[in-house]
Amino acid sequence: MKSTHEVQNFWRPAYEFIAALVWFAVALVYLGIGRRFDGLIAYSGLLSIPLTGLGFYRLLQAVRIWNFKCRLWSPSPVFSTVQSVLAKQKKRGALWLGWGFTWEPLHAKRLRVISSLDEQQTKPPPAYLRLRQWLNLSVPNHTTDGFHYVHGVGDREEDIYVDYESLRGHTYIVGTTGAGKTRTFEILIAEAVARGGPVIVLDPKGDIDLRDRCHAEARRHGRQADFRFFSPTLPQASMRLNPLQNYARSSQIANRIASLLPRGGNSSAFRDFAWRAINVVVDGLLQSGSDPNLMNLRRYVEGDIDGLIVKAVERYLTDIAHREARFLGWQSEVRTLVGSLKQGGSVSLDRDTSIRAVAVATYYTQSVKPRYPDKTIDAMLSIMLHDRAHYSKLISNLIPLLEQLTSGPLSQLLSPNCDDAEDVRTIENFQKLIDKNSIVYINLDTLADSIVGSAVGSLFLADLTSVAAARYASEATNLPPVSVFVDEAAEMINDAFIQNLNKGRGAGFELYIASQTIADFVAKMGDPALAMQALGNTNTTIALRIKDPDTRKFASSLFGETHFAETSSGHSASTIHPAENLDFGGTVSKTQQRKDLQVVSEDALGKLPNLHFFASLPGGKRIKGRIPIMPIAADERYRPTQLRSLLVLGQASPPASASTASASTAAQTLSSSSPPLAPAHVSSWDRDGTG
Repeated sequence: MKSTHEVQNFWRPAYEFIAALVWFAVALVYLGIGRRFDGLIAYSGLLSIPLTGLGFYRLLQAVRIWNFKCRLWSPSPVFSTVQSVLAKQKKRGALWLGWGFTWEPLHAKRLRVISSLDEQQTKPPPAYLRLRQWLNLSVPNHTTDGFHYVHGVGDREEDIYVDYESLRGHTYIVGTTGAGKTRTFEILIAEAVARGGPVIVLDPKGDIDLRDRCHAEARRHGRQADFRFFSPTLPQASMRLNPLQNYARSSQIANRIASLLPRGGNSSAFRDFAWRAINVVVDGLLQSGSDPNLMNLRRYVEGDIDGLIVKAVERYLTDIAHREARFLGWQSEVRTLVGSLKQGGSVSLDRDTSIRAVAVATYYTQSVKPRYPDKTIDAMLSIMLHDRAHYSKLISNLIPLLEQLTSGPLSQLLSPNCDDAEDVRTIENFQKLIDKNSIVYINLDTLADSIVGSAVGSLFLADLTSVAAARYASEATNLPPVSVFVDEAAEMINDAFIQNLNKGRGAGFELYIASQTIADFVAKMGDPALAMQALGNTNTTIALRIKDPDTRKFASSLFGETHFAETSSGHSASTIHPAENLDFGGTVSKTQQRKDLQVVSEDALGKLPNLHFFASLPGGKRIKGRIPIMPIAADERYRPTQLRSLLVLGQASPPASASTASASTAAQTLSSSSPPLAPAHVSSWDRDGTG
């Protein structure tokens, strides 16, 4: 019975080849004897047949060892066509994830032993390599970085498939720069588009290959009209997308923006006040019949709360007048109040709004509020009466953020104006994009502006979470899965997106997030527990080459441990033993020690070749695989008709903020009349072979 700890020694010299030569030589001797002699001796020539068979048996054993050594030397990266990949997907009805094999404890033991050998010990004889070349068989030629023998410890490579149902548990892809995250995304995106559901890609770097892959697959499946493109670097070719469009409660908008502000310490009080200021403005916009967007939020938060009060209160008074006839004359009474406020001198135009705000607020406070109070109006009035200098200090972190999100091309891209007939760019929102099964590529351009790009990405992820919540609440069935790909996810992850990772499965969302290290999540969220909470909601992990020690430790822990039997032996000898009357003596000892061994070691994760990965699938299945490169034809790449230099186009200067009318005099007038209120492209593979 074989030991459970036995590891087949395929990396030793092929001694069987010498035995094969001996058997062949002996067979030739017996064959010569049979041909040379007559009689009974001639029959001895028949022995050459079994002897030749023994020789071939030993030769096959030697070839098996040499072939194993050939597999240890990984070939160059494999190119494949997207048609071939999609054919495999269609044939099996599951996601194709490259070539590989199930990684067992046996392979971990083999890898442990081989990693301690010299390189020359892992190579087959040169004569055997020349023979394979002469027979037109593949000849190993190690041209990649990393442990070339990791993939070769498997006995047989085959196609790797993952059931679609497993993808509903979300997927985490981790790997250092150049390890192959983009190529992995390309394969997953191509197969997601082939399945037919909506596909959304958020790319902080603006990788041209990812953009072109989305466009090429949309075109391949006759869905080119469903392709949508967003990029601050190409605003004239970009769609317009309002990240505040979808929400179930108005407070969700305040949550999204406030989550972009600093956390913890003294920042908490400022963050809470900023949340309230945003929430009051959002409620006021809805009260006045306007849709919230970043531009009007900035306008009213920054100082034009008076103008919003006028719109909201006048609309409210109109509604009240329909309910009770005695308020039908509110407009004339407000005009009388305006006239009385202007008495004593002329009023400059920049104060007209403040005067009218005081007038409508006074009428509401004195005549309407006792019978029909409104919390939204009361909250806006408390902000208007707040000391402006103190108010400005409390929102000092919020104003720069809103300015960043409404400057340059973002002013139109994120706050689309539906009434602008001259702007022919499409206006979309994530709910509409998902309903239309769109294929969306979003370039966040964090390389040029990491702060703004990360903030925009966080708003988009929060908006997607709102769509997922609405989709879940609708209890609709047979909806296509929504595939969301987030590269460098740590740059934009927020509390809302963690909720999507936690509960998005029920809404049919399949999330694929990628990062280089888990430290990126910790740095972004400020709490290791929150980072682990996010990653703990992914059931599938694909680990490419990882450089960060903590990330390697985390990934290795997902694959578990096994046991390894380590045998050691020793001997000693002596030449004189007078007591035993012996001239020679000696001892021999042999011990076997059982040690714990990581099934996928941290060292192996740190030295994987490019495009190679370990995958932990739902249920504990472990995979060692590699993925191909799928080139994109030149005519499949995305070429927007408006693709021109921004230097030639020029960008309109950001709209000036609404004039901030001083309200100190108005506040005093209101306070005296009423009680105080409450407060150009080269493929990345061409550059480095990985992407």
